[in-house]
Amino acid sequence: MKKSNKLLIGIGLGAIALFTFSHLALYARYKSGATIHERDLYTVTHQRKSLPAPQHLVVRGPQHIHLIGADKFAYTYEVEKLNPKNRKLFERLDASRLYDMEAHPPKVQTSQHGDTLFLSAKVYDLTLYIPSISMIDLKDAEFYLDGSPTPGGPSFGLSLNHCNMIPSIPLDDKELFDDSYFNALSIKSINSNLSLSANVDIKDLRLQLDDSSSIVSLNCKVGNIHLQTAEEAIIRLSGSMINKLLGNRGAKP
Repeated sequence: MKKSNKLLIGIGLGAIALFTFSHLALYARYKSGATIHERDLYTVTHQRKSLPAPQHLVVRGPQHIHLIGADKFAYTYEVEKLNPKNRKLFERLDASRLYDMEAHPPKVQTSQHGDTLFLSAKVYDLTLYIPSISMIDLKDAEFYLDGSPTPGGPSFGLSLNHCNMIPSIPLDDKELFDDSYFNALSIKSINSNLSLSANVDIKDLRLQLDDSSSIVSLNCKVGNIHLQTAEEAIIRLSGSMINKLLGNRGAKP
């Protein structure tokens, strides 16, 4: 064997040995308590609260909202709780995050005025479990929308202002995902972007797209659709949905 080949083999075996030794040393330090896992710095718990379902819901604060059709009204959010004995270590690792955790703890406040429930949340992610409800008012938020896994599903009204509706699955792919059923969706959109994914099945869909709103819906199923748009609105629909629109416009009152 040539000396050059022996040299390359030696370098390769040395690198493997060094890699193995370093990992064994790190593992030994972890088992001895000299290192710490991120989960030992803080714990994450989910807070849940159930309330009577309102007719009108106004949500402000969260950047990400997950709306899920359910039998009863409730909301959940995550709370990170610091492990006190590792506070100094956390402060060295991520002082800004520690400050946010202690100075701005997650908090959800609600107030009821007549048939309207106002929900103000100082959280990043908020999940809302919602039965059929007349109107959900969202502003400056990204949100997911999931209906019922069985036919029928809830009826929602959505009033959106500068919101971004994120599809729960790829727009044109539903083979690996369960259907998401809605009895009716009535959406009034102001400068918001809507995306209905392929697993969505809506019996009756009513859309009002104002200002520079947009909607993309390629393969979702819709029984009836009614659409009112501003001149600036951007619309991308499947052929079947366009045919339903044309059929509705041509129908006699």
